[in-house]
Parts: sequence; C-alpha cells; structure tokens
Amino acid sequence: MKRFDCPQCGKSLSFRLLPIVPPASQPKDILVGATPLFTCIHCGAVLAHNEPKFTWKIGFFRTVMFLSGAILFSAVGAVLGRVVSLTAIAIVALGIGTVLLFSPKPAYRLVSSTHSANNPKL
Repeated sequence: MKRFDCPQCGKSLSFRLLPIVPPASQPKDILVGATPLFTCIHCGAVLAHNEPKFTWKIGFFRTVMFLSGAILFSAVGAVLGRVVSLTAIAIVALGIGTVLLFSPKPAYRLVSSTHSANNPKL
C-alpha cells in the first residue's frame, strides 16, 4: 500500500479532494483537537489524518524551523546573492517534498468502515 492509499479499499487518494464528514456527526472520542474526518471517494470509509497525538509539539517545531530557515536564507541571500538563495530554497523544498511523498507511513488511518448520513454514530 502506498502513502496516499485508502486503508480499507487500497485505491489511491492522491491529488483528490476528499469530502469532509460534518462536525455534528463526528464521534467526540475519535477527534484529536479539531482534526477533521474525511470519507474515501471510492468506498465511503471514514478516514482521519495519521498524525501523532502530540500536535502542539509539532506546531512549535514547525514554527521554530520556519523562523530559522527564514533567517538562514535571508543571510545566504545577503551574503551570496539572490540566485544562490533561491537555489538553496529550491533544493530544500525538493528534499522535503521527496521525503513526504515517498514516506512509507500511511497518510490516513481508518476510523470507520462506512459513513452514512443517517447513522447517528457518524
């Protein structure tokens, strides 16, 4: 199974807009903060992003990395020039994109096998 495949049917969800399950019908014990739930466009399974439970630490880490990267690229741009700075940004973006796209960890986890508008649980 690839990273962006549905955990239930195995079909690809890459580059798809997934319908969001309305918040009123989401079970409260499944949510991590305000994480939205999605439905698979192929089989109707309810999915959530496969994130760790400690999202506040990730948010802080992303903020620190963004600020340090902005400072680093500004310094490179001031010292070596704009072309070198843009090339460095392109290399970092390509590296991060490659890691995210080819990661073996699934992007979605299965919450429920089906979603129905009449189902009071979902």
